[in-house]
This record gives sequence, structure tokens and C-alpha cells, in this order.
Amino acid sequence: MKKESKLFIGLLIGITLSFILCGYSLIRCFVIGYEDDSFLSHILEISYLFIHLIACGLLFYVSFRAMKMGSIFIRSITIKDDESYSPLRQVIFAIISLLCLSVAIYSTLQTFGLNLSLINVFSLVIWHDLMNAFYLLTIIFVVISIYPFFKNKKEFGE
Repeated sequence: MKKESKLFIGLLIGITLSFILCGYSLIRCFVIGYEDDSFLSHILEISYLFIHLIACGLLFYVSFRAMKMGSIFIRSITIKDDESYSPLRQVIFAIISLLCLSVAIYSTLQTFGLNLSLINVFSLVIWHDLMNAFYLLTIIFVVISIYPFFKNKKEFGE
């Protein structure tokens, strides 16, 4: 259980960083403001940031509980019924996490003012939403993909 709790401590740190990043995005959207758009035209995008904060809080609670008692959800996703792990599932979750990370990095570059190809397609608030969502998804999928490495070998039936 000690190795598994270390994984969930890393997940708690990642969720905390995601919470702080979302707080930065909210401050950026409310305090700094925008010259070309009004606040009311971005109310749905800004409300997503508040929902993201709530989701981070819920995920923090679930991860803290999993750190103390073990995870049933991640275990059922990554480990087969015969108590062996599937390398194919790990690869799939690793690929999904790389895709999420690439979208997160792209939206971060757009957020901080790099004029890439899709700068005029979405507003800056949507880039903040994408940045926050995909960093959180990256953290979750990385934890799911590396979870079997943090289980004891004897639990896999080997």
C-alpha cells in the first residue's frame, strides 16, 4: 500500500497545481479583462472555470480517500479479472495522456500570447478553459497508465 499511496500523493500534488492554475485563469479573466470583448459574452466559458474548481476539489477528495484506502476505480480499469495487468491498456492510456498534454501545451502557448494558427478561432477565455481541462486530464491519464507499476508483484498472481 505504500507504493500505491506515493502515486496518489503525486496525484494530489497534480490536482493542487491544476487548482492553482485554474485560480490564475479566473484572476486573468476577471481582473485583467479584455479590451475587445465584454464580460457577458464569456459567461459560459468563465462558469466552466468555476466548475473546474469544483471538479478539482472532488477529485482531491477522491484521491485522498484512495491514498488512505486504495483505489477501486483505477484498479478496475488497469488490472484484468485474473489479477494481471494489461500492457495494451497502459499504452492506450499513455497515448491519450500524450494527446492531452499536446493540446494543453498548445493552449498554454495560445494563452500566453503566442500567435499560432488557431489564435482567432477561439477567444482567450476558451484557451484558458482548454489549458486547465487538458492539464487535469493529462495528470489523470498519466496516473492511470503508471498505476500497475505501483502495485506489488504478488498481487498480480506472478
